[in-house]
Amino acid sequence: EQQLAWLKERLDHPTTPLKDDEKQGIEAAIKGIESNEKGSCELVTPATEAKLPMVAAGAGAGLDVQINGRRKRLQIDTGASGLLLSRSVARAAGLVPEVETKAGGIGDEAPAQAYVTHVDSIRIGGMEFRNCMVRVLEQRGALDTDGLIGPDVFRDFLVTLDFPGHELRLGPLPR
Repeated sequence: EQQLAWLKERLDHPTTPLKDDEKQGIEAAIKGIESNEKGSCELVTPATEAKLPMVAAGAGAGLDVQINGRRKRLQIDTGASGLLLSRSVARAAGLVPEVETKAGGIGDEAPAQAYVTHVDSIRIGGMEFRNCMVRVLEQRGALDTDGLIGPDVFRDFLVTLDFPGHELRLGPLPR
């Protein structure tokens, strides 16, 4: 809240004149903060543990998920944070851009155009998450799957990736 108030004050009453790129940067930061505040990706189906089948996805293991009721396959990426969806998945789910951004770290490619938006419902196995912020990669063909899912989506659980058993297990966090 303090950061948002400071940015708005800086934009509305600059102590020194702002250049166009500075003004655009502040406006983008404000939109980003407001977008982050909009969704918390809360688990609405209580669970203390779960076993989710891992399936082949791209060059690795993935999870079958439902995004706004549409079945998709997301590759598990232990280096990713949150959810990154392909453009076609976002369109099929009826997602609308909220904030333009860049996404980096996709293979050895340069940062790509992306946007941030929110998904009303994400179902993974018997678990349902509501109001989740996701990034959407605009570049066609950058992903060889419907998207990526980072383990921090399951931030309230101890995550175990059992590759030989083809299972992602969620358990209680240690005390």
